[in-house]
Amino acid sequence: MNASIGLALDATTIFVGTAWGLSFVGALAPLPAAPAARTREALRLALLPVAGGMLVVAAAFWPSLVTWFNGVADHCVAGGAHPHLCWLHATEGPAAWHDGLMALLAATLLLAVGWRALTWARAGGRFTCLAHAHDERRAAVLAEALRAGDVVFPGPVWVVPADRPWCFVAGVRRPTLVVASSVVDALAPADLLVAVAHEAAHVRRGDTRWRLVVDLAGFLHAPGLGRRAARRWADAAESACDEAAAATVGSRLAVAEALVRFQRLVNGAVAQPGIPFGGDAPIEARVKAVLDVHAAAFAPLRAWPWVALALLFFQADGIHEVVEAVLGALHG
Repeated sequence: MNASIGLALDATTIFVGTAWGLSFVGALAPLPAAPAARTREALRLALLPVAGGMLVVAAAFWPSLVTWFNGVADHCVAGGAHPHLCWLHATEGPAAWHDGLMALLAATLLLAVGWRALTWARAGGRFTCLAHAHDERRAAVLAEALRAGDVVFPGPVWVVPADRPWCFVAGVRRPTLVVASSVVDALAPADLLVAVAHEAAHVRRGDTRWRLVVDLAGFLHAPGLGRRAARRWADAAESACDEAAAATVGSRLAVAEALVRFQRLVNGAVAQPGIPFGGDAPIEARVKAVLDVHAAAFAPLRAWPWVALALLFFQADGIHEVVEAVLGALHG
């Protein structure tokens, strides 16, 4: 096998093994109760497999690169011919069983990401078409309610004719609020204020961008765990935006009541389910979270990512040796 291909497949093996191991931590580790801290921690854990896999591979390459930059002999040469991650001394050799498996996995991931990108492109095209269905009359009603309540959405607002109870933010470069005409007709101005304040919080937090990042990172979790990690982040983001909406309108009770009334609207359109305030987290949990003042007031700061990064930096030689041992066992 070509040396560069073999080296890339060995690096992929270490990356996938590390990422899949860390995905159990990312999907199952407990989260803090405070909404802001919960969202931050859920995001870290969702991205942990990708970041951890990349850092372990980088740490495995690091000793050989450092010795090369310093102009001294690399320890890989002194150790004789053995499987290792080193661009300087990659050698040709027979393919191992895991090489074919990694090549198949990489091809599968590329196809899955390509299909997801195509899905996003199609959704973007359908989303653009909504602009032509903008309901000016109901948009004016919504705008008046927002002015009266002193709530501002930082972007375009489209009100589209639809029986489905839509209320969500779409778009990455230019986030746009999409509200169904049925929502404007059915909800009181106070509830519309809460819904828009919630969606405005998503824009301020950059959740539309992070949603794409978490979605892509989910492909590198162990099978079945990426969706769980993404769901935990999405649910935490919804609670954080409920908290922000409560701060904007000045009442946690108003947010809880608006969530319940919107859910009743969704339940009345079972044949055409809607999107309550841009998310589908269990309504009971969201109502309970927004009314839990003590949890909202306490937001601990966790420094474990920086501690882990420091350990990787100071233990790069040890990681290199462990990776060599694993590759040696895999190559038999």
